[in-house]
Amino acid sequence: MINNKQWKLRTSAWFDGECSDIDSAEVRSHLLEDNAARLEVQQWRDLRADLQLLQPEAASDACVKRMKNRFQDGLSHEIYTYAKAVQWLNIAAALLLALSIGGWIAVNSKAPGIEVYAQESNQLDQAIHDFLSRPASND
Repeated sequence: MINNKQWKLRTSAWFDGECSDIDSAEVRSHLLEDNAARLEVQQWRDLRADLQLLQPEAASDACVKRMKNRFQDGLSHEIYTYAKAVQWLNIAAALLLALSIGGWIAVNSKAPGIEVYAQESNQLDQAIHDFLSRPASND
């Protein structure tokens, strides 16, 4: 014997279209005999009808097409932006690499006959002072 809770579960499954033909036949015969169960199914039908009113209408084909185009336009803009960013990063990386190689070559290679010496700061200061205190040329 099936209790009331089990009938409610089976009736709910029948109402949602989730049971076999045999179970459907049993539930329909049960609904013919049980007024309370029939009333409950009617309440479910009314609730389903009320909820249908809240559902938006299906989007038209033109609306779907516009949404698709907007999505694709946005996506293509995003891809283009990322592609430009990658281009600029590639350029920056190439410049950094070129500067690094150039610096390494400058540090590790000496031209023959050229030697550079650093002077003490007081000698440099004196040379700047002498240069600035020279009289201007008349040329």
